[in-house]
Amino acid sequence: MKKCLTLAAIYATLTRPLVAAENFTPPASPRATFNFNPGWKFFKSDVTNAEQVAFDDSKWSEVSAPHTYNDTDSYTQIISHSGGDRHAYAGIAWYRKHFKLPTNTKDGKVFLEFAGLKQAGRFWVNGKFAGKYENGVTPCGLDLTEFVNFGETENVIAVKTVYVAADHCDAVELFVNGKSKGVVKSPMNGYIFAFPEIKFEAGKISAVAKANGKIVTQNEIETAGAAKRLKLTPHTNPNGLQADGADVAFFDVEVVDAQGRRCPTDEARVDFKLDGPAIWRGGYNSGKTNSVNNLWLDTECGVNRVAIRSTLTPGTVTLTATRDGLEPAKIQIASKPVEIQDGLAH
Repeated sequence: MKKCLTLAAIYATLTRPLVAAENFTPPASPRATFNFNPGWKFFKSDVTNAEQVAFDDSKWSEVSAPHTYNDTDSYTQIISHSGGDRHAYAGIAWYRKHFKLPTNTKDGKVFLEFAGLKQAGRFWVNGKFAGKYENGVTPCGLDLTEFVNFGETENVIAVKTVYVAADHCDAVELFVNGKSKGVVKSPMNGYIFAFPEIKFEAGKISAVAKANGKIVTQNEIETAGAAKRLKLTPHTNPNGLQADGADVAFFDVEVVDAQGRRCPTDEARVDFKLDGPAIWRGGYNSGKTNSVNNLWLDTECGVNRVAIRSTLTPGTVTLTATRDGLEPAKIQIASKPVEIQDGLAH
């Protein structure tokens, strides 16, 4: 009898907490989560001192995360539908965000979490280097506690991505003004060669790719000078613009320096004037509402693209691009006559 009572007592002791747990209400968590997706400033190029708090990013594009920094590049290039997009940008880009933290959070820890980052990144908080990331498209996070301010003092986060894209090679060497910055032989994802801590210098930067010790490809870019003029480049089908009421011609508009080099930091309005037998179809600014089909368009990294549509009338089409302070650009193309039989173009 005594043995049975002991077992019953043990059973009762074990089951009481389980019953009580069903009605347990956990205390409120002291953790506060802030949505950092909106309100990032973005610039698709390298910029000196962009990690500093006082840096002026007021003219940068405003984007929200998730954000693909080269999502519109194929819009400025010919798209090969059999082989994917061409000439997508794969260089340096900057993101900056301004924010404040409540005073009542100063006794806690502050973490910044990214759901994904491609391919490598450097992080600065209030001008101080806070960490780096080099691990492909995966989540990452940083402990920002020692870097941030609380209360009314603003914080600034700066993120810089740095990498060179190359395929069909086993090593890439990077040069800045003729000086080697090292050789990378272990690409991420098979084609992304990361070069950390490369500081901006005016001049030339080049990448040389090798396979089995032999150079297979190389590329060089040069710092552009001050913006001097506008440049227009037409793109039509191989037979030219057809006056069938449906054909489309594209025009790249670029801001270039005195030597004709594109100015990659330019981002400002260009106005257009169209004359001749064509219909204006305009262009598009990434992330900007009401930017379609206007007779103006902002450049993005010094370039953008506009379109016109032919009418049924052949003739000379003239496009003029202007901006105060720059030499204008004017170009003409012919809208060629098309034989139409029974409503069909031949």
